[in-house]
This record gives sequence, C-alpha cells and structure tokens, in this order.
Amino acid sequence: MRVALAERDPLEARLLANAFNDLMARTERATQSLRQFTANASHQLRTPLTIVRVHADVLARDGPATLQGATALADIIAAVESLDHLLAQLIALACMDEQPEGAVQLTSFDLTALAANIVAARVTLPDARRMDVGYETAEPAIHALGDEMLVAEMIGNLLDNAIRYSRPDGAVTVRVLIRRDAPVIEIEDDGPGIAPSDQEKVWDRFYRAPGADAPPGSGLGLAIVRALGERIGARAVLAPGAGGRGTKAIVTFHPVTSHPPTVPQVNLETVPQMTAC
Repeated sequence: MRVALAERDPLEARLLANAFNDLMARTERATQSLRQFTANASHQLRTPLTIVRVHADVLARDGPATLQGATALADIIAAVESLDHLLAQLIALACMDEQPEGAVQLTSFDLTALAANIVAARVTLPDARRMDVGYETAEPAIHALGDEMLVAEMIGNLLDNAIRYSRPDGAVTVRVLIRRDAPVIEIEDDGPGIAPSDQEKVWDRFYRAPGADAPPGSGLGLAIVRALGERIGARAVLAPGAGGRGTKAIVTFHPVTSHPPTVPQVNLETVPQMTAC
C-alpha cells in the first residue's frame, strides 16, 4: 500500500506521505526477507540436524568410550559447527536484505595491504598448509574506494572457496593490480573449475555446482560476496583460470579518483563474521 499525493498538495502532507511510503517499503522488505530466510533455513538446517539426531542415538546406545560412540561424537561436533556456520551466513544475508535504501560515503583503503594480510592469515590454516598459496601485486600500494571491512569479508570468502575447491596440493594465487584504471583483485585456483553454464548460477543463494568430489557447503559464500559487492559498488565475476584450468574470481573496485557511487547502506554492527560457503 502506498499514499500518492500531487505536487499541489501541502508540503506537510507530502512529507508525511513520503515517510509512510518509506516505512511501508522497509516493512515489505523485512517481510520478504523473513519469508525467504524461513524457507531457506528450513531446507538447509535439515541435514545437520538429521546427523545430530542419528549420531546422538548411536552415542546413547554405545557410549562415548566405544569406537562407534567416539565416531558419533566427532560427527555431532562437526554437524554443530556446520550448523553454526550456516546460521551465521543466513543471518548475514537477512541483515543485508533488510538494510534501507540509503547512500554512504565510500572511503579510500589500501587494497594491497588488505589482501596481503588476509593471505598471511589463511596460509597457516590446515586446509592451506599443503597448498602453494601465493600473493602478487603490480604496485606497492593500490588504493580503492569501498568499505575495508566489507571488502575483507569478500576477499576472505573468495580465498576460502579457492582453497577449499582446489586440489589438496594445488596452487592458489591472489593478485592485486590495476586494469583500465580500476583497482582489481584476482583469486585464482587450479582446481576442477566451474562449467561455463554454472558460472552465473553459482552466485545464486544455495546453488552448488554439481560434482562428485565437491566438498560440503551451503552454497551461500558467493551470494554473500555479490551482495557485499553491490553495497560498495564493486563488480565480482568468475572466469576460467590460466589455460582453462581452475577458476579465477575477479573483483573490480572503483578507483579513488572516480566519483563515489551511490550504494545501499550497510549497518556493519548487524553483519556477523562470515566465511566461505
């Protein structure tokens, strides 16, 4: 429902109508977000909850001191961690969906330093220890317009995905460069890659490209990356890796010298920490 007034109507009435229409728009967004959250959550929560229920029965029957009980306990812990990760991603998306349409002043940040710090933090993680995780930059410092916290989440998600979907002894390379006067970050792996027909679909929530050897996940990581990119005016795309092998994620930012774009506002306090899908 909306209130429509003409220019000849009193200014006070038009201001009140605009405020009412804005309230209705926010209410509709919140309602739609809640419906989507409920539908998605009910579908995704089923698997870890089923694992917990089945293995809890095994644990109760055999006890934690037996091999079966110890295995069941480990599976329960893994399912709970997966559930916690999934809930964090769902809440993050719901928070972003409910943000009002507004404008923010994007700030300059050092993309090279930010990417280097994220790579340094990831190379010590268990999944990355056997991989060749490299970092390359064309300039000592490349600055971009955006929000450093949101960009860190984007890069972290993309790097985590590259490490997860690459070969156990594969290579992952993070590059920061300037392309056509715009700051760009590329995250490339030499894993199995993504079929051309799926390269746009994988940005959709809960979509996971088919593959027998694909690691478990919720299909939300790339959806979060794109949603964050839209809020800072950054463009994220996927392309084949070098020689057609693997996948290359490319994020293009606005340069500091450009006119800052108008983007939806994000309340950072409401966005929880996020990791890969």
